[in-house]
Amino acid sequence: MSNNQSEPIDIKKVKLEYRVILNLIPKRSSVLDLGCGDGELLNLLVKTKNVRGSGIEIGRTGGAEMRLVGDQCLAAGY
Repeated sequence: MSNNQSEPIDIKKVKLEYRVILNLIPKRSSVLDLGCGDGELLNLLVKTKNVRGSGIEIGRTGGAEMRLVGDQCLAAGY
C-alpha cells in the first residue's frame, strides 16, 4: 500500500482482515493499534475512517520500519 495521502484506496486490494476491521471501526473514532508493525492498518483507518490513531510496536525489526501515522507511533526494539 502506498503512503501517498491523496491516492484513492482500492478496497478490493486491501487485505481481507483489514476490510473486516474497517467495517467494525466507526468514522472519527479514536484507535490505539497495539502491535502496529509498519502502521499499514492504522494508516488505512486514518485515510478511510478519519480516525484519530496511535500505534505502538515493540519488536526486533518493527522499530526500524516505523513512521508517523495518525497522531503518534511509538516503537521500541529489543
